[in-house]
Amino acid sequence: MELKMDLRSLHPDGGHLDAEQNVAVSNAEGAPVAVACRVAVDYRSTGASWFFHVTVSGVLDAVCDRCVAPVALEVSGTFELTVRRSNVGEAPEPGVGYIILGAGENEILLDELIREAFIVNIPMQVLCTDSCRGLCPQCGINLNQQTCTCQSAGDSRWDALKRLQDDGGNP
Repeated sequence: MELKMDLRSLHPDGGHLDAEQNVAVSNAEGAPVAVACRVAVDYRSTGASWFFHVTVSGVLDAVCDRCVAPVALEVSGTFELTVRRSNVGEAPEPGVGYIILGAGENEILLDELIREAFIVNIPMQVLCTDSCRGLCPQCGINLNQQTCTCQSAGDSRWDALKRLQDDGGNP
């Protein structure tokens, strides 16, 4: 589903549009999924240029990075876009957040900008709660729900320091 905007259909004094857009992302297993997002577009015109402020929000089904519990992750992002027509003889050089339309062009496609605004706001680490205790590395029990009786194996690289502590600091 494309979100295409025709500048000829927009009110010259500005306005607001709401739309639904499916954003393609990869889930924890790397499989593609479509996230239903709400897209809110505020726009205005100065005559020569159009200015757009776009907010994208949706809920991504994810898993907690510590305990592997399902998480409904609310993701929201924004971007701004300026659209104008090229002057005669001017070579269009679009930049980030900037589109130059050629003669006779009236439509802009927002799909990729919407997708980017959503994806860059997905956190690097997804947690079910800030205090998530994760899984026991030995038995795999969810430490948020149960307490395990496993003994910590420790890290053998610290054994020499442990012996010094046990000996009261005497080498």
